[in-house]
Amino acid sequence: MRAWLLVLACLCHGGGAAGQQVVLVEDGKVTGCILVEADAPSASQHAARELQLYLERISGAKLPIVAEPAQPTTPVRVALGRTSFAQKQGVTDAGLPPDGFRLRAAGGALVVVGRDHRGPVLGGRRGRTRRTYCRKLGLNAYGETGTLFGVYHFLRAQGCRWFLPGEIGEVVPTRKTVAFDGKPVDDAPHSIYRMFYGFDFNTDLEAALWYKRVGFGGVRYVNLNHSFTHWCGAYAKEHPEYFALIDGKRHCETVKDKARVLLCYANEGTLRTKVREASDYFAKNPNEPLFAVVPND
Repeated sequence: MRAWLLVLACLCHGGGAAGQQVVLVEDGKVTGCILVEADAPSASQHAARELQLYLERISGAKLPIVAEPAQPTTPVRVALGRTSFAQKQGVTDAGLPPDGFRLRAAGGALVVVGRDHRGPVLGGRRGRTRRTYCRKLGLNAYGETGTLFGVYHFLRAQGCRWFLPGEIGEVVPTRKTVAFDGKPVDDAPHSIYRMFYGFDFNTDLEAALWYKRVGFGGVRYVNLNHSFTHWCGAYAKEHPEYFALIDGKRHCETVKDKARVLLCYANEGTLRTKVREASDYFAKNPNEPLFAVVPND
């Protein structure tokens, strides 16, 4: 019994150990700055602005944002992304799952490092960005934004909530002192793809902000619906039998919107063709986890 109690005590001590507390705002006064990496991805720059905004709304204190390689004139209280500060403290995004983030108390600062998309802006269906990328905010519906999600994790720990777009749907507590408790955090969304459609990212800024604040996003756009929109153009001429027979006519001949064509799923050629498309897709994209097969509306 004593041996088991000793093991349990060791496990509890290790699992619950917290680093040194980091005070970001003390009694309504700024204690330092927010540091971002040089050439930070737009979502990480947005993360700094969001943290600055909500810290001010909570405490009344506005922490300045400093971008490397500029040297801060005040202590670094928050380091976001792959800063040289984070690297010196040994905090990286190594081993994190998609959209994952890591929070540590290190070097007297809250260090937030996440997996972030660093390439060109990712488009939605057919590569379009018109409805899924907000130029004003630098926010994309797709692409990893782990550092931003790490900031929202911290803000939720302070009591912030976002139930609806806009201030009417927000809960923001007020207090004069804001601190990170120092307990290490490694976390990530439970699902890689968390898509929501229903607004225009480029025109509805409040909805675009809310989308990320509550955790929507994904590694990239994945077509999980309307998987046969190209079939009329690709197969109707040579294989009309692939398409549904309605009132004695193939749907590919009568449908007005060719992208909405209905198929004949009882035809073996329909199955073989879709399997071939899937095989070709995975041959070209060996690292992709899925291929969608979903009927058109």
